[in-house]
Amino acid sequence: MGSENGGAAAPEPEDFNGIFHFPGTYAYLEQGGVVDFALLQIDDPFTGVFERQAAIDTCTLLSGRHMEGDRAQLSGKLGVGNVDGERQQILFMFD
Repeated sequence: MGSENGGAAAPEPEDFNGIFHFPGTYAYLEQGGVVDFALLQIDDPFTGVFERQAAIDTCTLLSGRHMEGDRAQLSGKLGVGNVDGERQQILFMFD
C-alpha cells in the first residue's frame, strides 16, 4: 500500500531491534511484543513501495551476513504493503 514519495525528502529513519528470520524467499524482523513480523526490504532511495525482487535481494544479502535468530539492529520506516496477495508490515531500510 505504500506510496511513492514523488521526489520529496525521505522520512527520518527510526530504529528497530529484534531477531532475524529467514523462512524462505524473504527476510523478516521479529520485534518483542509485536505479533506480525515485518518483512525486510532495502529501499534506498526511499520509495515506501514493496518490490518483490528488492525484498528477495534483501533476504539474500542479510542471510549471507546473519544466521536465523541473530539479533538485529536496523533503521528505516515501517509501512504496510501488499506482499504476494496479503497485507503485511514492511520495514523499508534506507539509512
